[in-house]
Amino acid sequence: MFNGFFYSLISLFQELSEYQPYVAQYDIYFDFLAAAYQYAITRAVVFLIVYILGSTGIYVLSKNNSLDKAWFSFVPFLRYVQLGRLVGAMRVFGGVTKNLGVFVAVFAFVSFVAVEIYDVYAYYEPCRQMAIANKYFKPEVTISPATIVLSLTGSVTGVVSSILNIFLTFTFFRLYERKHPILYSIIGLLFNLSGIFIFVVRKNKKLDYSSVYERFNFRGGFGGDRGPTVNRYGDYDSQPPRGGQGAVPPQKDVFEEYSDAPSDKKTTEGGNDYNDLFN
Repeated sequence: MFNGFFYSLISLFQELSEYQPYVAQYDIYFDFLAAAYQYAITRAVVFLIVYILGSTGIYVLSKNNSLDKAWFSFVPFLRYVQLGRLVGAMRVFGGVTKNLGVFVAVFAFVSFVAVEIYDVYAYYEPCRQMAIANKYFKPEVTISPATIVLSLTGSVTGVVSSILNIFLTFTFFRLYERKHPILYSIIGLLFNLSGIFIFVVRKNKKLDYSSVYERFNFRGGFGGDRGPTVNRYGDYDSQPPRGGQGAVPPQKDVFEEYSDAPSDKKTTEGGNDYNDLFN
């Protein structure tokens, strides 16, 4: 089950209560209500900063790629749709989808609604009582068919949206970040900082993989550009990259000076022109 806001506050109260006996001897007073306010403000500020940076990055990329409805970038959940449009068609679990962001947005929205309704219903009142009493106590959650449905719905849709978002995020950075796509994806997903990295790559151009495949295609396969290979006959720099890409540069004809083709090069020794030996 993905955690809602009030459940996160209760978890914070529990952590504070565990440390409270150790600091009591130093006359340090734990104000649970103040801690709740500080937590809420800090969480909101960090979320807004990352959200605004990510939305700005998606907006700039949308403009640079001539996509309409760029304002989707600043709307919760719809920003996934715009991110999917930046990525384009992609293959997921053997199938091809034109815009994976639509599915991420739908499942994320359903999960958010289910989790927050469950969170308010189950944890709002215990959280309020803890803040007033300034102490932690284990909340009692009433089990009912409604809570079971909300819990399962939030969990299942949350897992699905997270998995699809992983595909979407990795594909996005693979297309718009050349140097560190995997690093940006992992850190962004683990710490919810993807918005920062989207802002960083906002001016990058989309990598056209179709041209890459065409350039490095070899007999229907894909060969990476690994640089020049060593020619077993001694010529190192003249060979094409591995995989057979490109054509071998023309080699010098060692019998050129003995050919019948006219030549501007005159090689003389002892006053004789070798080109005129047999004329």
